[in-house]
Amino acid sequence: AGAPALAAKTEQLRERWVSDQLVEAGRARAASVGWPDAYAYTKALGEQALTEVKGDVPVSIVRPSIIESALAEPFPGWIRGFAMAEPVIISYAKGMLKEFPGVPEGIIDVIPVDLVVAAIMAVAGRGPEPWPKGAPFSDIVQVASGSTNPLRYSRLVNLVRDWFTAHPIYDDRGQPIPVPDWSFPGRGRVQAQLDRAKTNLDRAERILGKLPVRGKQAAIGADIEEKKELVDRALGYVELYGAYAECEALYKVDRLLALWDSLPPEDQAAFCFDPRVVDWGRYAHEVHLPSIVKQARVRTTPGGKAGPSRTERLRAQVLDPQRQLAAFDLENT
Repeated sequence: AGAPALAAKTEQLRERWVSDQLVEAGRARAASVGWPDAYAYTKALGEQALTEVKGDVPVSIVRPSIIESALAEPFPGWIRGFAMAEPVIISYAKGMLKEFPGVPEGIIDVIPVDLVVAAIMAVAGRGPEPWPKGAPFSDIVQVASGSTNPLRYSRLVNLVRDWFTAHPIYDDRGQPIPVPDWSFPGRGRVQAQLDRAKTNLDRAERILGKLPVRGKQAAIGADIEEKKELVDRALGYVELYGAYAECEALYKVDRLLALWDSLPPEDQAAFCFDPRVVDWGRYAHEVHLPSIVKQARVRTTPGGKAGPSRTERLRAQVLDPQRQLAAFDLENT
């Protein structure tokens, strides 16, 4: 409490503001030179820096598209941490995200992580290929699926909806959460809707802040804060991933397939990196979606709870209108 706490909170808010400004500046710079976000832009900068400093050292560059969970190795569904699509899919399954920008006939260019690893090993084993003298880049192999085995956005949405209809996530009361019908609006429309929702919640929070924070008012305030977090999260997904869902680029994999065709049958069996082998229906329903639900640790079984959770018990204690004691350490001792 007092000046030290106020100073710490002020510094926290300042750091958050600086971080947000840097992210926005990076995103704007990336968009101005044709990249969907700063992540893809910095990868391109890294390639350019590499080609400038490599000198006479031969270099091979492997460019994967959106990496998702493993098809087979080390086991189906393996991936370390959440990748790009997982937060959006889980938010949809929880009913938090009812629409997302994108083109239904557009292609979501994803590739299982074990295919990427196998391709890197094959490129390393082959060694760098000669490149025309004076060419700006070295040996480049793209690992992608869109040009040879496309997964269209509309099909992905249908696969996700069908799976979560058959295997719903359950809420805190043990009831199945129905998945919404997904629409395909423009990114601007979704962002405008979320911005309006955020503005209304901010207005409600300011009004509530003028009232005593006890009992019912405190419970309403906690509910508003929870809804603001959901809106902020959804807005972040739209800003971060919306460009990928609207991307119409196709990445050629001629060099990848030529390398694949050059391998003997025993190497093809041990190091599969042919994107044409992926059955997207089986991959989504039997591999990817079960894996991300397990990693997200969401509730997948019905039935009511035996009692309130620890979080609910602590919140009830804090918001109890019978609590009267408030202690302040103004000297930070």
